[in-house]
Amino acid sequence: MFVGLLTCYLFPPPAFSVETAPRITDREIIERLTRLEEGQKTVVQRIDDTNRRIDELNKALSQRIDDTNRRIDDTNRRIDELRQDIGQRLEELRQTLLWGPGVTFAGMFALIGFVIWDRRSTLAPTVRQMEGLREREEKLEAALREYARQAPDLAESLRKMGLL
Repeated sequence: MFVGLLTCYLFPPPAFSVETAPRITDREIIERLTRLEEGQKTVVQRIDDTNRRIDELNKALSQRIDDTNRRIDDTNRRIDELRQDIGQRLEELRQTLLWGPGVTFAGMFALIGFVIWDRRSTLAPTVRQMEGLREREEKLEAALREYARQAPDLAESLRKMGLL
């Protein structure tokens, strides 16, 4: 028994180490509960205010997101319009680039044709005149040869010149 008392004295059990609390009256309990309820009402009201603010923020954020989406859609529409406009202008430029050299080459060929026609029309009277002069020269040579058969001095002169 001595050992058991010594053990309890040296190593006291936890139940004996608890200090007894003073007794609270019912009135104090009711007051504390009332204060707790009022605190809970305040906390609930704050939570409701916080939820309301979160809802307002969500609405504002949704509105801003919708506005941003509208702006993005407008920007995409403008980009599409610009792409179409650029495509049309590129097509016009391509047509111009295709027609430009074609018209230039056609003008050059027309100019070359005009030059050739002009040369022929300018040279034609000269060629006719030259042919007429050749015919006349041939006739004169034929006449001189015939006369040279009758005049030996003329025949000798024509031989020296290489005409007979």
